[in-house]
Amino acid sequence: MASPVGQLSIASPEFAALWSDHRVRPCEADTYRLRHPPVGELTVTQQVLVPARSPEESLILATTEEGSNSQDALVLLRGQQQGT
Repeated sequence: MASPVGQLSIASPEFAALWSDHRVRPCEADTYRLRHPPVGELTVTQQVLVPARSPEESLILATTEEGSNSQDALVLLRGQQQGT
């Protein structure tokens, strides 16, 4: 499985160009717990990336610890969105 940066780079040429240019300001990050009705409690780390050339734009990433129950819950939710 590709990393989030790899997935975004494949899906978005604009993201790939910005990422390779390294013109992204330091991100704000926070880890928190939330309760999602279908899958229960999960812990996510949210990061906000702001391109230096476009400070009015931002990219918000929510990730979970690899191999965790939270990751399993996100995989389950993704499957529900895709109708699988």
